[in-house]
Amino acid sequence: MSPTLDREISEHCLSLLKSIDGVSDTQPIAMRPVEAGVWNNSIVEIRTQEKIYYFKAYRKFVAIPNYSPPDISATQRASVAQLAQSAAEETFVRGYRLVPKILASDDTAFIMEAIPSTGHLLDYLREGHCPASVTEVLPFALAKFHSDTRTKNYVTTPLGDVCFRDYKLDLQYYLPAQLIGGEQGRIIKSLADDYRKQRACIVHGDLNTMNVLFTPEGNVQVIDFEQAHLGSPSYDLAFILSELYIASMQFSEHAEFRGVGKNFVTRYFEALQGFDEDTIAKEATLHLATQILYRFNGPSHKVWTSHVNEPTKRVALKHAAELLTDNPPHIIEIFS
Repeated sequence: MSPTLDREISEHCLSLLKSIDGVSDTQPIAMRPVEAGVWNNSIVEIRTQEKIYYFKAYRKFVAIPNYSPPDISATQRASVAQLAQSAAEETFVRGYRLVPKILASDDTAFIMEAIPSTGHLLDYLREGHCPASVTEVLPFALAKFHSDTRTKNYVTTPLGDVCFRDYKLDLQYYLPAQLIGGEQGRIIKSLADDYRKQRACIVHGDLNTMNVLFTPEGNVQVIDFEQAHLGSPSYDLAFILSELYIASMQFSEHAEFRGVGKNFVTRYFEALQGFDEDTIAKEATLHLATQILYRFNGPSHKVWTSHVNEPTKRVALKHAAELLTDNPPHIIEIFS
């Protein structure tokens, strides 16, 4: 069932839209609510005679099955998303803009330019396809984003808040570490403990394959910066690579998956500046192993890995467990 557009959201949307240059009070405007995921946000597609826009409003978190998000205000979440998306919009450029530009905003919402989309990366991976721009463009842009935000002081901004980051660490690191136990659990816990101290740059924070979209021309686009925070490049790198790794194993016979992980890592480190590659690469290996375990065992595992068969699952989990050591390999070795 499609979501309904309530009056409060409609009025909020129109009030922000009026502040955008070129939008007339008299021109016809059509608004349609869009499915907004699990975090109780509101997203509206806006159509004028000339353009399409997207309005996103943040609301109070609500508890849902398998998730109990922290009590973070809508204002805080909107501030984080706007700061990170604006920073990314300036740096995620590789011949075209990879992140939609924010055109108007207030304390709890913003309107951004529309992305004509043919679907997200997970749609493609489920069907055994991996568009070329995933490895030709995305790693360069991601590395530039991490490099460019390294030199700026965001600690005193809303991006310095750790509440959402710590919730994700509890869900994806500390809880699995307790369940696994033993040496592997100790290493995951130590990884999370170390990550809590890192403030090296802005990270997207949720660079999963549903937040990577494609235009009809095949260009890659990145959205949804609500979970952005200050951390290490290794976090984002491992997040997206975990799903590429799983898909590459599931569809190993497909030519377009050959070299996907290796090419992504190679091109990422070619563009990364201001960081020690060996440190980031070994951290990323541990994050990758943990994220693979989470993709198969977390509360949303059916979303991420329902297309993966049992033999592939067993091999992926075994390999991930083997990577959890005190001296992990450079992440490129995993894909070589």
